[in-house]
Formats: sequence, structure tokens, C-alpha cells
Amino acid sequence: MSTNKRLNILLIEDSVVFARAVEAVLRTKALLEFDLVTADSLADGKNRMHDQAFDIVLLDLSLPDSQDLDSLRSIRRRTPLLPIIILTGNEDEATAIQALQEGAQDYLLKMDLDGRTLSRAILYAMERGKLLQQRDEFMAALVHDIKNPLIGSDRILQLILDKQFGEMEPELLKITTLLKRSNESVLQLLMNLLEIHRYDVAAPRFKFETLDLSAAINCSVKELTPLAELKCLKLSTSLQGKNANVRADAVAIQRVLLNLIGNSIKFTPDGGSVDVCVGTNDISAIVTVKDTGGGISIDEQQHLFERFYQSRSGKQYAFGTGLGLYVCRQIVEAHKGKITCESVDNVGTTITIELPHLAA
Repeated sequence: MSTNKRLNILLIEDSVVFARAVEAVLRTKALLEFDLVTADSLADGKNRMHDQAFDIVLLDLSLPDSQDLDSLRSIRRRTPLLPIIILTGNEDEATAIQALQEGAQDYLLKMDLDGRTLSRAILYAMERGKLLQQRDEFMAALVHDIKNPLIGSDRILQLILDKQFGEMEPELLKITTLLKRSNESVLQLLMNLLEIHRYDVAAPRFKFETLDLSAAINCSVKELTPLAELKCLKLSTSLQGKNANVRADAVAIQRVLLNLIGNSIKFTPDGGSVDVCVGTNDISAIVTVKDTGGGISIDEQQHLFERFYQSRSGKQYAFGTGLGLYVCRQIVEAHKGKITCESVDNVGTTITIELPHLAA
């Protein structure tokens, strides 16, 4: 496999010695023509990417200004389509697998590199990137076409429930309500798929503005209250502190809240409770969603926000894909925040979001 194109390669690596070694091995028995640009930090690499277009990035995970998979995530947020190969001296299979799940095209150990191995990895990574882009574009078009008629049917069902076409028998009202909830579950799945496509194919453009998290939570809780009532759940909110304002994209944060509260309702047994709390400290606005569900094991918690991951309880649901919490993490991190989970088996789960706080 070869290419006639001269490739522009960006190597982000803080070791001058290793950077020179990479260039040397590529010029020895390499399968491609290339120009190599090196950067000694993540910030330097981003500046180089701003000034010049690259075909692929070779990325060290241990940099002076960024560590582990945060480096990969940062590059992916900036240029989602750019193929990335991880170069590391750490023989960590778990990190390698997670890097591939989060969009890296390959993961190579520095000690195993030679010119032919690395050049083949570069060519294969670029080819895989093209195939994945074609697949994702097809999926996005398909999802979009399916979504539109579902939105139409959802509106009709809502009109029926609002008695715009006359009164309904109690049993028919109950069945129509369940049908609408099922329709909404499919719509939520499709919206998550479209959100994934936004992050994987094109860096999402957020409309940042001042957002009152208290108001956003009240809106989400109001929308999901009928679903909680179907399960006889107590859905409550509490405000601790004042001025829970953040600079954020209102639509994106609303999607996070609906995902998290909806999950808690789905996984909490009938008669349980879900409490949504917002508070502040000196630097952050903090939202917690706490439920009395079955909980999540410690082993599962470390994978909870990974793409396509489903806990044992999540696999019970036909419309579960393991994308909802992944989307939430992507959105929260794009807002320079963090999302975490604390859970105890048979007691319940608390998901916490921290976002940079706007001072009063």
C-alpha cells in the first residue's frame, strides 16, 4: 500500500531525541514521501495546526501541558476528522483500547517503531479515517431521514393527548401516553446518534451565552415529570446557594440534563425518588442528579462515560445504546467542565456535573 501524495505529518512529542528518531526511522525504508513538523507541547501542536493543514498527527500522551487521554480528546475536539496515531512508551492495554474507542486510529509502542511499521500505520490510519467518514455520513443521513417522520408523529400524538380531537376513554389515553413515550425514546436515541456525528465528523459550534442552571433544571424536570408519574416516582429539585449561572450553550446543556434525569427515572424502580440539585462554590456551578435505583458496580463506573458502553442494567432496555452518557461527557468537557459518577449497589447513583461559574 502506498500513496503518491506527499504527506504533512505533525509529531507532538516533548522529547527532542525521540522526535529525531521518528524522523530517522521514517526516512529509512519508509513507504511514503512526507514533511514532518514537530511540536514539544499540546499548545504548540495546536498552534501548528492553526497555521498549517496536516494529514495525520502522531501524538505522545505524556506532554508537559497535558497527560494521558486528555491530549487525544483535546486534539479530537479541535479537528474531529484528522487521523491520530498514539505513540507511547507505556504498555497499557486498557489505555490503548480506550484511545481507539475515543477516535485514535492506532496505538503504537515507541520501543517497537521502525520506518516500515510506522509508515504502514500512517497509511492504514488515513484509509480507515476515510472509510469511517463515509460510514458516519451515511448513518447521519439515514438518521436524519428517520427522525423527521418521528417528530411529525410525536406532534400528532401530543395533540391527541391534549384532546384536540375530542375526549378519550381512560384506557385509550393510557395506551396513547405509552405510545408517545416509546416514540420519544426512539427520538432520543436518534438525537444522540446525530450528536455523536457532530463530535466525530465536525467540531460542534456552540452558542455560548449566560445560562441560569436553575431555570434549565426546572425546564427539564417539567418535561420529564409525566414520565416520572408513570412510575410513581418522586421527582424533586433543590437549590443551594445563589446565582448558578454559567456561560454555556443552552440547547447542549438541556440535552445533558434531559439525558441524566431521564436515565435516573428509567433505572429507578417504581415508587423510588430522583432528586436534582444545583449549587455553587467559588469556582463552579454544580449539578447533581441523585436516584434510588439499583446502583452501578465499581468496575462498571470506570467505563460509564465511554462510547457505546452499557452497564448490566442498561442492557435490559431495547433502546439502550450506551451513547447518552458519552454525549453528556463530550458536551460537559467542551464547556471546560467535568462529569463524575458515585454509586452504591442497591442504594442508588449520583451523577455530578461541574461547570465554570460566572461570578455575580
